[in-house]
Amino acid sequence: MSKVRECKKIWFLVMLFMSIIFMGKSVMADDSVEVTVTVDKDNYYSNGNYMSNISKLNGVSYDETKRELTLNNFTGDKIYIFVKDSSVKIFTLRILGNNTLSKKISGNSTLIFVNRDYRFDGQLDFSIVGDGSLTLDKVKEDGNACIDCMDTVGITYDGPTMNIKNCSTDSSDSVVGADYFTMKSGTINMDIYPHLRMVDEVETYFYGSIITTYSRIDILAGEINASYKMPENMSSQANMDLEKAVVLKSRLEKPVIKGKVNINADSRIKDKIKINYDKEIIFRIKTERKTVVNPNEIEGLKWDPDSMTLTMDGYDGEEMCIASKYYHESVKVVIKNENKIHSGSGTIVSDGMFTIDGIDITFTGDGKLILDSNVVNGSCVFGQEYWNNYNELTKDDNKENCVIDGPILNIKGFGYRGLVYFDNFIMKSGKLIMNNDSSSRFEEINEERKSVSDFSYAILASNSVEITGGTIVIKNRYDFSDKWSKVIYYYPAIATQNTEDVNNAINVRDCVIAFVDYKNGIKGKEFGYSYIVDEDDRYEYIQKDLSNKNVFLLYATDYRYLGTVDINNFSLNGLNKEYLYIGKDIKPNVKVGGLVEGEDYIVRYKNNKNLGKASIVITGIGLYRGTIVKSFEIVKKLSTDSDVNKNDNSNGRANANTYKDKKYVYRILKKANAKKYGKVEIIGLRKKNIKTVKIQSVIKIKGKKYKVVSIGKKAFANNKKIKKVVIGKYVSKIKSKAFFGCSSIKNIVINSKNIKSIAKKSFGKVKNVKVTIKKGAKHEKILRKLIKKVSFKYV
Repeated sequence: MSKVRECKKIWFLVMLFMSIIFMGKSVMADDSVEVTVTVDKDNYYSNGNYMSNISKLNGVSYDETKRELTLNNFTGDKIYIFVKDSSVKIFTLRILGNNTLSKKISGNSTLIFVNRDYRFDGQLDFSIVGDGSLTLDKVKEDGNACIDCMDTVGITYDGPTMNIKNCSTDSSDSVVGADYFTMKSGTINMDIYPHLRMVDEVETYFYGSIITTYSRIDILAGEINASYKMPENMSSQANMDLEKAVVLKSRLEKPVIKGKVNINADSRIKDKIKINYDKEIIFRIKTERKTVVNPNEIEGLKWDPDSMTLTMDGYDGEEMCIASKYYHESVKVVIKNENKIHSGSGTIVSDGMFTIDGIDITFTGDGKLILDSNVVNGSCVFGQEYWNNYNELTKDDNKENCVIDGPILNIKGFGYRGLVYFDNFIMKSGKLIMNNDSSSRFEEINEERKSVSDFSYAILASNSVEITGGTIVIKNRYDFSDKWSKVIYYYPAIATQNTEDVNNAINVRDCVIAFVDYKNGIKGKEFGYSYIVDEDDRYEYIQKDLSNKNVFLLYATDYRYLGTVDINNFSLNGLNKEYLYIGKDIKPNVKVGGLVEGEDYIVRYKNNKNLGKASIVITGIGLYRGTIVKSFEIVKKLSTDSDVNKNDNSNGRANANTYKDKKYVYRILKKANAKKYGKVEIIGLRKKNIKTVKIQSVIKIKGKKYKVVSIGKKAFANNKKIKKVVIGKYVSKIKSKAFFGCSSIKNIVINSKNIKSIAKKSFGKVKNVKVTIKKGAKHEKILRKLIKKVSFKYV
C-alpha cells in the first residue's frame, strides 16, 4: 500500500507540474490576438489550455512573437482570427505543403474569418504568403464568403496557390471580402456556383462578385482563374441573374489589373460576366412632366459617353440628376447658347434641381445656364449626394467637386444648404449670378413675436472653396412687402463645413465678388463656416485677409448702383507678338483674366488683315471699366523664336488645337477617347539644334494616346542641323516641303510600311541619303524620284 501511495503521490506531483507549465503558458500567451482553429467541429485556441491548444494539432503552428500562423499539410474545418490590440498591424498566414479547409454542413460556412476590435483606429494587414497550396471547399448552397475580413482588415496575397471549390455567391456577398486586396504573386483558382433563391415563386440563380473590397483592389502580378459553373438540374422555367456577376469589385477605386484575370464560363453566360465594372453614368432628367434616362433623346442635350461630356445647347427642362453607378468619375458639361432648368410639378429627388452623385462636374463653354427654382421653401439648386441610392459603390465618398470654368450660370432660389453645395467648389473663370431668396418665419425676440427673414449660404462646401478668377454676383432677394420692418439673419454668403482649417478652407484671388442687399447688411458677413451643435445648424463669420490677392468686393442696395472694376487689374492671355499672313482677318483668341467676353468686356480689332502692325482694343462693360490696347505683327515668315503652335491661324483665330512636348510641336487632327486612339500631325520643332528627328508612332496627351499619322507642311524646312530622321510606323502622309532644304540629312529610317502620300517637294534639296525601309514598301519608287543619289537598306 505504501508503494501505491508513493506512486500516486509522484503522479500527482507530475500532473501538478505539468498543469503549472501549461497554465503558465496560457497566462503568458499573447492576449492581443486570439486564433481559433476548428477540426471536426472541435475548437483549438492559440491561448487555450493543454487539451484545447493549437499546439496539439498536426500541421499547424503559431508564432506569438511574429503573429504568424503556419499551415503545413493541414486538414481542418475553419480558422478564426481576432485581433484585440491596435498595436498589431500585420497578421500572417503562411501556407506550406498541401492544406485543406472544408465545411460540408450548411449554415455560416466562412472558412477563414479575420476580425478586429472595432474600437481601435487604423488597419490590419492580413498577409497570405508561402509556396504551398490551400484548398477551400464549401457546401454549394451556402452564400457566405470563403474568406471574410472586417472593415478595417485588408488582404495582401503573395505566393501560394489557393483553390476555392464549391463556392456560391449571391448578389449581396462575395467569395473574398476585405477592406483592400493586393495580389503580388501566386495563383487563385475558383469554382463559382450560383446561389438559388425564390423570386416571385420562380427559381432564380444569382451570381455575385468574387473579390469585394471597400477601398481598392490591386492585382499587381499573379493569376486569378474564375470558373463559373452552370446550375445542376436547372428547370426550364428558372431565371438567371448576372447583373452583379463581377470578378473584382472595389467600392471606392477602380481595380488596378497588371496580373492575369481569366474567366471560364458557359457560352450562355460568359458575355454577361465582367472582370470589373466599367464607367456607367446614370441620368434622370425631368422634362414635360416625364422622366427621361437618355439625354440624347432630349432636344438641346447631347451625351458622349466616351469623353464623358454632356453638351447643353438650347435645352429647356425641369430637373436634372447625374450619378456614377460605380466608381467616382469626372463629367464635363459644355454650355452653348442659352439653357434653362426650372422647377416643375413634383421632383425626382428631395433636394436639388441639378443633383450629382459620385462624380466631379466641370462646367465649361461660352454659353449661359439659368436655373430657376420657384419653390418657396425649396432646396439647393445643386445637390450633393442626395441621390446616393443610385450609386452602388462609392456612396458618400466626400469627393464631389464642382468646377466652373467659362460659362455664365444664373441661379435663382433658396437653398438651406446653399444655392451651390458640393464637397469642393472651384471657380476658375466665367460668371456666377446667385439670386438668393429669403426664408420667412416667426421668432420670439425680447418676449415679442417678430417676423424673421433668413438668407442662407450662397456657396457652401463641406471641404473647401477656391475662387481663382471670374465674377460672382450675390443678390439677396426679399419676399415680403414691408421689408424694412423685419429682423434679418445673414448666413455667411460663402462658407465651408471644414472647421479644422477654417482660414485655409476658403481661398479667393483674382476675382470680383459683388453683393446686392436692400439693407446693405452683408458687409463683414461675406465668409464663414458652418457647424452642428446638438443637431442644430450653427454658423460663424470669418474675416479674410484679401490684401495682395487682387480681389474686389462690391456692395450696393441695388444692382444698378454697384461700382466697377478696371479690367487692367487682370492679365491678358492668348496674344502673340507675330501671326502669319493668311489673307483674311486675324482675330487672336484673347482672354482677360477669368472674365467673359461679351458680358464683361468687348473686343475690337484694327488693321488685322494685311501685313504690318495690327492692334486689339478691349473695353470693359457691365461691372468692368477701362480699356486695354495691344499690338501685334502680321508677317510673311515667323521669326525663329516664335512659338509654332501659336501661329497657326486656322479660321482667322490662333489655333489652340495643338500640343508641345519637350522637342516637337503637334497639331491634333482627331481627339482620343477612352477606347480609341486620337490622331496628330507633327508640325515643327521646339528646339532648332536637334540633330536627330525621331517621329514617334504614338504619343500621350493628358493620359490619352495619339497616333502620329502625318508630317506637316514645312514642318522642318531649311533646318541645316538635322542629320538623321526616323519616321514612325503610323505616318501615312508627308506634306509639301516637310524636309525641304534640310541638306545635312544623310540617314532616313522609315518604319511605316504604307506611306500613301509624299508631296513632290517634301525632300527638296536633300541628296546623298541612305534610306532604311520595310521590305516591299510601296513608297520606295516615290522616294527614288524625289531624292537625288539615294540608296536603300531593307529590313
